[in-house]
Amino acid sequence: MKFLGSNIFSSMNEKLCEVCEKILNEKYGSGRFCGFDCKQRFISLKNREEKNIKIAERLKKPLIDVETNCENCNQQFICTIKLNSSPKRFCTIKCSRSFSTKNTRKEINKKVSDTLAGKPGWSRGKKLEKKFEATCQKCNETFLATRRSKNFCDKHPRGRESYLDISNMSEEERKLFDLKQKRSIKRALNLPFKMSEEKRKHLSEVMKRKAKENPDVFLGGNRGKVKTFIIDGIKLLGMWEVLFYQWAKESSLNPKRCLTSFPYEWNGIRNYYPDFYLPTLNVYVEVKGFETERDRAKWTHFPEELIVLRKKEIEEIKKGTFRLI
Repeated sequence: MKFLGSNIFSSMNEKLCEVCEKILNEKYGSGRFCGFDCKQRFISLKNREEKNIKIAERLKKPLIDVETNCENCNQQFICTIKLNSSPKRFCTIKCSRSFSTKNTRKEINKKVSDTLAGKPGWSRGKKLEKKFEATCQKCNETFLATRRSKNFCDKHPRGRESYLDISNMSEEERKLFDLKQKRSIKRALNLPFKMSEEKRKHLSEVMKRKAKENPDVFLGGNRGKVKTFIIDGIKLLGMWEVLFYQWAKESSLNPKRCLTSFPYEWNGIRNYYPDFYLPTLNVYVEVKGFETERDRAKWTHFPEELIVLRKKEIEEIKKGTFRLI
């Protein structure tokens, strides 16, 4: 295909497109091109090779699953992105649209209120008839409703019992009911819940036992605002862990999440799980950004060989000059 910078005329004095060399039957813009596509191709012709290289490099980047929080509803969701790309800000289009009008929501509501002021509502003065038959999902009784989508009768609004018969309750049920009533009152008055020391110790022992039985569940939590990446089915907390994991994988070190606990002393006996374990070298690795006294207590009592990676080592991984041992 031949591209020319000046107007082309055939022997019949017919004007041709400067890109595809087709006869211009209809005038488009200045009359140099047959359409928008040819115009854009002519504009990007000079730097087309550079753009193709950039697009090819971007497509070569691996796809990773990132666990992040929605800026509107603050719920966690997983999105698939290119490596080193920023994750999505919202979980759904609904959250995206509601976030864009969040700052001006009061003004919008005021405009709508002023527009509807003095106008009667669509249901004012109308009495809705109960003419649709429905079945209650709680008691399976048939009842009449004002709409087809109603799922519960008047005795069970929103699927709950409208009344409770306390007289037929057992002693344990009565204690549980009283406890819920006290909590609902405290919640209404904004009062804190007090937990006994015995109950606190019991919960602590239960959590320690659960952590030993299922360590992978407790390792996947989102600490603060750090981004969570899912690579090869492993949850990695932050970009530093991703960089080290990829480096260790490329170096054939077979990196794994450490699922073995190591006890240490810090206001009692606690359990420490290093970030990674390299079975080929029998070495544990901890990727640490901000170091605290508690971290030093973990490392002091650690019985195996442990390597702590800080900012300096991560920068060396980025430059390709890092050596583990």
